[in-house]
Amino acid sequence: MKRISQEEFNSKIKPIKQKVFVNSNPFGNSFSDKIEAKLIIFNCSYQIESPLLDVIIESAILDGDNGFYLSSLWISEENTAKVKQEDISLYLSQVQEFISQLSDEELSLADSLTKPYDKNINQKRTNHFYIPFSEINLYSSYENSPEDLTYVTSSENILLSPKGKWGIITSHEHHALIGGTQKFIDRITSSLPAIQNQVYEFLEYWKYHKSSGIDVGWIPPLIEHIYGKEKSRQILKKSKF
Repeated sequence: MKRISQEEFNSKIKPIKQKVFVNSNPFGNSFSDKIEAKLIIFNCSYQIESPLLDVIIESAILDGDNGFYLSSLWISEENTAKVKQEDISLYLSQVQEFISQLSDEELSLADSLTKPYDKNINQKRTNHFYIPFSEINLYSSYENSPEDLTYVTSSENILLSPKGKWGIITSHEHHALIGGTQKFIDRITSSLPAIQNQVYEFLEYWKYHKSSGIDVGWIPPLIEHIYGKEKSRQILKKSKF
């Protein structure tokens, strides 16, 4: 694992990120036009889990990657030293949700999620990492993860191919967007055919919120961005969204 400073991220990683993403919004048109194929993943956490993680690694290796970059979405790229109070409040509320799901044996790990802000909420921290596939356990297991990496994997984040061939962005609403070359996505859907139906689970989730009066006007444009105009029409019609 390698920690990446904001300066190194801006000079070396950001240009790669811009090949994959035009912004860091998991609820909008986040992928660049160079990304050939995309999927909506649902229901997922901030960490991509097996078997999807295993398939992503296998596909990435075939594309020549030996690891991926991981970046937090919580800290602005312009100034990692300043953290907005509302961001902290939202972060802590999500920590509480996480804690509620822990067993007694795991509760001690939760303390590391809240410690970063105990003394100085504006302290500078590492928000970018390179995770080699040989050390994937640091990403996939809180037990093995250092504190600053745990901070990133317990909130919205981006996974990025070092070659700029694929990327994943996670959200606090239990979905993720994954995009890459057509071959990269085809390998995933071939290994995990049911993953193509997760968009319908995503839409069912938001249909419930829609019935409660929540604005879901952002969803049809997102579906079109991920699946294209014609397929998005079919998906929305089939789901009766």
